[in-house]
Amino acid sequence: MIAARWNLSKEQIVLGTAVVAAAVGLAVGFLAGFIGQPLYLFGALAAVGIGLLTLFKIEFGLLALIIITYTRLSDVLVQFHGAPSVAKLFVPALLLVVFARWLILQKKPAPWTKTAVLLGVYGLVGFASLLYAADAAAAQSALSDYVKDALIVLVIVMILQRGESFRRVIWALLASGIFLATITTFQHLTGTFTNAYGGFAQAEVQQIIGETNDFRIAGPLSSNFYALILVPLVPLAIDRLWHEKSNWLRLLAGWALLVTVLSIIFTYSRGGFLALVVVVFLMLLRMKLNPWFLAALVVGGLIVWQFLPAQYTDRIGTLSSLFGGDSGVATDVSFRGRLSETTAAWLMFLDHPIQGVGLANYNANYQAYSQNLGLDPRLEARSAHSLYLEVAAETGIMGLMAFGAILWVLFRGLWQANLIFKKADLPDYANLTIALAIALVGYLVGSIFLHLAYARYFWLFIGLGLAVPNVARWEWAQRRAKTAVPAASDEAIGP
Repeated sequence: MIAARWNLSKEQIVLGTAVVAAAVGLAVGFLAGFIGQPLYLFGALAAVGIGLLTLFKIEFGLLALIIITYTRLSDVLVQFHGAPSVAKLFVPALLLVVFARWLILQKKPAPWTKTAVLLGVYGLVGFASLLYAADAAAAQSALSDYVKDALIVLVIVMILQRGESFRRVIWALLASGIFLATITTFQHLTGTFTNAYGGFAQAEVQQIIGETNDFRIAGPLSSNFYALILVPLVPLAIDRLWHEKSNWLRLLAGWALLVTVLSIIFTYSRGGFLALVVVVFLMLLRMKLNPWFLAALVVGGLIVWQFLPAQYTDRIGTLSSLFGGDSGVATDVSFRGRLSETTAAWLMFLDHPIQGVGLANYNANYQAYSQNLGLDPRLEARSAHSLYLEVAAETGIMGLMAFGAILWVLFRGLWQANLIFKKADLPDYANLTIALAIALVGYLVGSIFLHLAYARYFWLFIGLGLAVPNVARWEWAQRRAKTAVPAASDEAIGP
């Protein structure tokens, strides 16, 4: 159109494009030399590009938020490259765009008030603990982090509205997982543990079993938590490998599945292993034991088996002590430490059943209980090593009820969304909903053995789960508009 209006030939268009590209390149080169920090310049240009795309199509901002959060890009840039925080500005800016589009362009966000109330109630419980927490500074810091995470949940719920956006968000998660897990798989197989790969692939020398210590990959987190955040990607990758129509996308899903499972193994995380078993089992039930897909998974399992570290099966074998196996394994220092930490959390809850000891105050109270138990010789602050015991110890029954309400609304909404997608004849979105529900189950199972150290991942998945019912209702409304479905049909699908 532009060429026709200005009567430009193809040669003139190519020449003009080359001139513009050269000018931009010179400008970027000059600025990089002047500023002295090419990384900052690259980040600034990327931020401007994402910002412009977000103004025209807010979905780009949502996808960027998913990738930035899951890869921990902002924290890696701050810790390893001295760059300013990306997330501090990006999340408020995205929220501002949402409200600006609402007020100026009349583009109303997806329903979000129920989510705000749920998050607000849980936040009020944490806020109340400021009045009695022994370590008020820790409680205040934790509350501040929770507010930031709650804003991310609200942004996701407000923006994620269309079915195709839902599908793209899942692929954004898988792409992030491919990025991280490919690096960490390569790191382990090549033994390059001292190379942090820009901060995205850290490795830690930790106990494997008994007196044996070795490197455990940790991604941008720490070993156990890295396994925890990878587990939810497994059912999502299996679902896409099973249901995607494009062979290229199936190949990507298979790649995501392979490197994710290998990375979970290379963390040596026992909790990650148990959560992995749960999600794979649930997905196999979901697939109704399709023989061809089972054969593919068996082949994949055999491939993974070839890469199992020598000590991995020995470490996983120590799980038998949890089910009445060799009692000698229970003398393992890590088991004794975990037993002390979880017992202390339970005792804190019994001593403060209504309100708990205060948000983020488990650590400050641990030694008072640990020394009486005599299980853990470490004279240092420790964490609860269980999300649920941590919530119980720090926020009591009030916190457990508020936390339980969030999970109840989450899974009830996913169940309803699955029904709506089926009635709207959208099986692919229904399959994604089930896979996401299983992904959340996997995270929650893994959290039995881990506290909420990297809470942003937890709230990221919670935000996606809470947004799916909005997607289902939007798609149902579009179907009604196209096919003139009687309004009475809505009664069959619930609110």
